[in-house]
Amino acid sequence: MIGKISKSGSFKQLVEYLDKEDSVILGTNMYGQSIRELTAEFMTIRDLNPSIKQPVLHASLSLLPGESLSDEQFREVCETWMEKMGFDLTKNQYLIVRHKDTEHEHAHLAINRIDMLTTKVVIDSFERYRSQEIIRQLEQNYDLEQVAPSWQTFKNSEHEIEPNLQRASRKGLTHEIEIAAIDNPTMPEFFHRLVERQIRSEVGFTRNGKPKGITYKVADGEKVAGNALGKAYSFPGLQKYLKVTYDPTRDNQKLAEFVQSTQQQNQELQQEREPAREELEVQTPHSSLEAIEEQSIPEPKIQQIWSSQYGIPAIEDLVKAIPENLRETQAETPERDRRQREKAQAIYQQWDSLTRAIYQVEDPKDIDPRIAFLMQSQQQTSKQITQVLAQSPAVQELLKRDFTYAQSYSQFCQSQACDNQTTWQPDLDQYRRAVELERQQQEERRIASERQQQQQQERQHNLKLLLQWQETAIALGRPASYVERIREVTADYQRGLPLSEKTIAARQQDLAAKERQQKAQRPQGELSL
Repeated sequence: MIGKISKSGSFKQLVEYLDKEDSVILGTNMYGQSIRELTAEFMTIRDLNPSIKQPVLHASLSLLPGESLSDEQFREVCETWMEKMGFDLTKNQYLIVRHKDTEHEHAHLAINRIDMLTTKVVIDSFERYRSQEIIRQLEQNYDLEQVAPSWQTFKNSEHEIEPNLQRASRKGLTHEIEIAAIDNPTMPEFFHRLVERQIRSEVGFTRNGKPKGITYKVADGEKVAGNALGKAYSFPGLQKYLKVTYDPTRDNQKLAEFVQSTQQQNQELQQEREPAREELEVQTPHSSLEAIEEQSIPEPKIQQIWSSQYGIPAIEDLVKAIPENLRETQAETPERDRRQREKAQAIYQQWDSLTRAIYQVEDPKDIDPRIAFLMQSQQQTSKQITQVLAQSPAVQELLKRDFTYAQSYSQFCQSQACDNQTTWQPDLDQYRRAVELERQQQEERRIASERQQQQQQERQHNLKLLLQWQETAIALGRPASYVERIREVTADYQRGLPLSEKTIAARQQDLAAKERQQKAQRPQGELSL
């Protein structure tokens, strides 16, 4: 499945584009039927926040030629995509339209990025990457062919980052892996077989002790992630496709010892190579750069300055403790740096406003852990949370000294979010219920207003007909008492009394008689227009 996203400021152009002869509306939460009605309905919400220059999000989801989904399945796919992208189907206007004007089936989504209740705009950070992750999951759920992300396709085709020689090397690596997996070995046995074939493999572990990925490296070769070779060579793929057996209770300890032993052997080998590398550096000016590229750069050690036990220390004390210019910043153009900083700050402000609305807190030390909690509740990654919290006033001054403090601060906030989930979740649920109740009340008020407006128009129309009836009765020569009775009926109707069926029938008879009289008095040669 291929997904595309674009933004604009014109709802009318998008709705006109979607209104094709063979188009089918799969789903919507709007009341309009025509282009004009839908555009007006979109613009009503758009006017609530005129500062948003591009409130229109146009997304398209396209199947590959030969693939097919029913209308109901396609609607489910589109609605799932919207929800996982952060849109609320009850608070963001949307229109899903299916087109059949190409050889591949596809659907378009017209979405208003502005929330109908809060008038806030849905956060769009990393939206293209998030969209690709969602689409990959949808492909699995609906048994569709996996499609490479657009940026990866461009990267491969335009820059040829994987030349023929490298592809041949990886093909040989996958062949060796498949041979090592013959006879359904256990995971530790599989790792030992790879060592015998001159392939070093490593597996990472999460904090909870669960394996999270596997990498392979041939002697004096590159280090390759398992999922980069193909899904059959990832840690889950080894079990699913190559039938390598894995039991966490039985294998985790052995795998950890194996990885530790491999890393120790690698370090010893690196130390043995150091003298030879130093000699080479003396002979060749560029050898130092090559040596650095061969070594894996260790990640900076994160300074654990925040703790759940002692809370957030005084920022002023931390700033005094950190020396100036602790790290060198990457050279960036001032304009680019300014735009990125403004965008990041805007995203933080959106989360800050939402947190204040839900939890009624003011201090950054209370706001930031709740921001982490809200982002976790929307399945944001730890990296995304760190990037947002880096804009907090509590960490901005520290960022000028060392970015690892921002990472530590983010970890502290995320830990606080996990620890306080049971106490913060009810407030979040209550806020969501209040928002939904407000939406329902607004909808009821809108319906009541429309009904009242319709009744008012109907009353004005009936008063006009009663006036015509009075004039008609006089023209027909009806008795004065008859005319007076019409005036009484009109006065009663103005006070709110309904018209009886007998009154309506009498009015219609008099109006019809007046019309017949006018036809009879018209000369025979006169044409009626």
